[in-house]
Parts: sequence; structure tokens; C-alpha cells
Amino acid sequence: MVSRTNFFVTTASLAVLAAPVLAQDQLSGLTTSGEVAGMYSLGTDGSATSVYAGLDLSYRAPTQSSLTFGVDAGFRGYEQHYNFSGFTGRDVVSSFYFEAVVGGTFGTLALGQTRTATEMILKFPEFSGSPVYEIVARSISVPFQETYQLSDGGTLGVRFDATFGGADLSFSVNNNPDFGLSAQAAGSYKVGAFTMQGAVEYEESSAAFGYLVGGQARFGKVDIGASYYDTDLGFSTPTYRAFGTVNWTDSLSTTAQALYETDGIELVSVDVRKSWATGAYVDLSAIADSDDVSGNLAIGFKF
Repeated sequence: MVSRTNFFVTTASLAVLAAPVLAQDQLSGLTTSGEVAGMYSLGTDGSATSVYAGLDLSYRAPTQSSLTFGVDAGFRGYEQHYNFSGFTGRDVVSSFYFEAVVGGTFGTLALGQTRTATEMILKFPEFSGSPVYEIVARSISVPFQETYQLSDGGTLGVRFDATFGGADLSFSVNNNPDFGLSAQAAGSYKVGAFTMQGAVEYEESSAAFGYLVGGQARFGKVDIGASYYDTDLGFSTPTYRAFGTVNWTDSLSTTAQALYETDGIELVSVDVRKSWATGAYVDLSAIADSDDVSGNLAIGFKF
């Protein structure tokens, strides 16, 4: 975990670095993307206020060669203040990455404090329309290393990304100070309206294997998807996730999601999102489990 001060100092520093890029998009070889959002939740057990920030910077040096050289850097995380059943507290979760990148016709090799294979491949709609809830949902529904990155701030590693025969593939190895090496392989393959997804993971310290299988599809204005995740790690049990989205227009959508872990965690959410061409959005949602129902308002900006 990182301190509140360190998190927001780093966030502010990276935002300052990104500002000139956003203002001067003609700067060769440098691209940016990100998201900032604030969320308020009010439920039968209490309330919570959250702030999320994410930023990705990518630079590729000009070259006449078939090889490209560059750097990818960024972060994502949130701070949440809550009052549930009379208990108050604060959570700070964040992950940072800085990757030296070499690319070519063979694919892309990244070295440094790297992202995992599952982060690059496995994509879902944000649970309950919130990047904060999506981080929580992924902590029990995708292979473990991605969650460890957020609890420890990031880890040193190597990753290889490539496209073969229409399949997007990613392979990563990260060194966890507490758990040893973690290796992942993830891939997705699109056939017509369907996209198949999968991932496997091996954790050295416990000699544990985990895997995820899933698929998504688009039929006109409707998107659907489902996944199943299981692992030998003792603190996790099989998890099912499913979603359905109706895209009423290019800027208005409704999404319903369900998350079920066999040890008893059950979450259901419905959200309605309105977005604008500027990148701004407003999301109203409801989320329920066996003990609590809450309403949530998220206001954010993607760039």
C-alpha cells in the first residue's frame, strides 16, 4: 500500500507531465490517455466517497528501422473514505508502471515495472459503472497477479505482446517480493460477432495454477459476455461474471452485471451512463449484495 500523500503527489506530478501533451498533440511519438472520476455511494449500511485517477503515457522514438524503441508509463488507483455500520475508514489502492519497450514485426517486448498479461487482454464494462468498483470486481474475477500489483504498487517484470493469426496474445512474468515469480499468458480471438478470451497463471511460492475462460459478443445494439475464473490459491474460490449492455445511442447505454463467488460473495449491479464527445460522463447505478443495497453517482472524464 502507498500513503495518501505519496499517491496524490505522484498523481499530480504525472498530470502535470501530461498537460503539455494534451495541449500539443502534434508532439511526435507521444500519446496519452486517462480517466479521472469522483463517486458518491449511499446505501442501507452507510456511505462512501471515492476519487479515481488513471493516466497512460506512451512514447516511441522516431526511427527509420523496422524496430521501434520507447517508454510506456502510467498509474491507476483510487482513494475511498467510507462510513459503514458506524465504522469509518480510508482505503488507498494504486499501481504504477514504467516500461522500456522494443517493438517490431515480431511483437512488443516490455521490461521494467510492467503491467500483467491480463491487464493488456481482459476487458469488461466497469462494474456498476465505476472504475473503483471495477477494480474491486477484478480482484476476485481475474488471475491474482493483477490484484497484487494494486496492493503493492507494482512489480518488476517482463512482458511480450503480439498478434498471431488474428489472436491478440500477451505473456508476462513478474517478481513479487512476498510470493516469488508469477507467470501469466492471456489471449483473445474474434470470430464474427464473438470474441473468445482466456488466461492462465502460475504462482511460484504456492505452486498454484489459475485460469480464466470467457467470451463476449455484439448483436446490433446489444453486448453480452461471461467469464469463469478458478485458482489453486487457498484464499480464492471459483468466480462467475456476466454482463449485458444495451447501447441506446452512441452516448447513452444501460448495463446489468452479476458477480458470483462460490464462497458466498454475490453482487448485482445496473447502471445508466450518459457520455459526451468531450469525454465527460455521468453514471447512475444501483448495486446490491445479500446485505446491502446502494445507489451510486459517478462523474468522470476520459481523455
